[in-house]
Amino acid sequence: MVESTIDGGTVFQDIVTSAGVSTDLFAAIDNVSRSIRTATGGVETAKTDSGLAKITLTNQNRGTYSFTITSGSKSADISVDITGSDLSDVATLINAADLDITATLEDSNKTLKLVNNFGYDIEMGNVQIPDIDKSQESPTSFFNFQPVDSSSNPLGNSQTIYDFDQTIASRLDELVVIQNHLANQRAKVGARLNSVERQQDIMNERKILVEKDVSELADADLSKLVTELQSMMTSQQASQKAFVRISQLNLFDMIS
Repeated sequence: MVESTIDGGTVFQDIVTSAGVSTDLFAAIDNVSRSIRTATGGVETAKTDSGLAKITLTNQNRGTYSFTITSGSKSADISVDITGSDLSDVATLINAADLDITATLEDSNKTLKLVNNFGYDIEMGNVQIPDIDKSQESPTSFFNFQPVDSSSNPLGNSQTIYDFDQTIASRLDELVVIQNHLANQRAKVGARLNSVERQQDIMNERKILVEKDVSELADADLSKLVTELQSMMTSQQASQKAFVRISQLNLFDMIS
């Protein structure tokens, strides 16, 4: 078994998305599943071709909402604090955004009517709802976008706009991040395996050398080796005695 610093938590759990949100492989699968279940009931971007629409808000997440309104060649990012279903502040910001759109309020300020002054299409998307950073099993807050005609009669079905994190598009982005993370972990494991293989090759080479030495020793003439060892020891002793005698001589002994 090859030990490494890579464990299940590193591979499957320590994942940070492009939005800076910590997640794991299993939570991502749950997010995708929830997004798919709600995909048929909502849209990423709502649109009216008539240049008129009515908007309402189901709000269980009080805080700062943001979204993008596009009409004709103009576009504006709107960010506004909403504490309930009153859309007065939203109307004020849209009217001040130079979008050629007139925003008026109906139904005790709970319905926002948008009218493009030149009849251009109106789109609403990129919705960000406070405290939502992953898909929900049952979305708690969302906009309803209903295209209407000049008499305020509905045109087609109402379009529900969820937080972007509820959409399949956001989940695909998350899966790309996870795919890259797993690929990096796989590369690290591969590098460690390559290192192990190199070490194994080195050990195999050393094993061959050791086996060669053992074989030479096994085939050696022991009596001859003993004789050679005794001869070497005798030579060493003679060298040591000569060194001792030389080291005891003084300068006068060396001169004489």
